[in-house]
Amino acid sequence: MLNPFLNKKKQSRYEIIKRHDTFVKYGILVINVLFMIVAVRAFINYSYINENIDKEYQNIAYIIQRNAYVENFHRSYLQSEYAAYFLGHENNRMYDNEILVRIQTKEEAENQETQTEARTNAWINDNQAQILTPSQQWNTFFTKKRESVR
Repeated sequence: MLNPFLNKKKQSRYEIIKRHDTFVKYGILVINVLFMIVAVRAFINYSYINENIDKEYQNIAYIIQRNAYVENFHRSYLQSEYAAYFLGHENNRMYDNEILVRIQTKEEAENQETQTEARTNAWINDNQAQILTPSQQWNTFFTKKRESVR
């Protein structure tokens, strides 16, 4: 039943909306989906901008630290009288009366000694047999290879 207080134009609009209510529902749904897409894109842009701002702050802090290091330490380090000495050591250059010291544990030293002893014993055993001709050398070479494979 129509409201008698509404004029003819508004009644006709009301009737049109009532007659096509499913189209109106789907139209509102499509508009909502479009607005959601716009909202998601806006949020992604916002988070991207925040991320880039944070990266720029980190870059600025890194540049400030690097400049402070260069001004406070590195420049005075390079202008000192020992600069050539320090730079030479940074480039692994040895000067007069300097030696390399290697620090080992007892176990490493014992393992190294046993390995060198084994090598020298093997070398002595190999050289004990006098090989005179090239054919004897080839024969001993192949027999050793066969033994190592077995």
